[in-house]
Amino acid sequence: MELKGVLMFPRINALERWPERIRESQSRTHITLNGLRFARLRHGTETGAAGTRGLDCPECAVSEGDYHVTGCDREECPSCHGQLVACACEIHE
Repeated sequence: MELKGVLMFPRINALERWPERIRESQSRTHITLNGLRFARLRHGTETGAAGTRGLDCPECAVSEGDYHVTGCDREECPSCHGQLVACACEIHE
C-alpha cells in the first residue's frame, strides 16, 4: 500500500522530507556533550552495532558509514556509549 507523502525505503516507510533530513545530518559531524566536543559515531561503528553492520539503520534508514538522523534511537552517545536520545549526558547545541 502506498501512502501520499510517504517514501518506500527497502526496509522502512519514510516521510517525503526524510532524504533531506538524512543529508542535513551528514553535515553534523560533531556534538558537544557535558561541555566537551566529540566526533559523532557513524552507523555501523557503534559499540553495539554488530547486528547492523552492512545494513541500513532500521530506525532512520541511513546507510552504513553515514551519520544517524538527529533524534534516531539507534545513535550511540560518543561520551558514555549509551543511547544518545536517552543518556544522561548534557547536549549543548
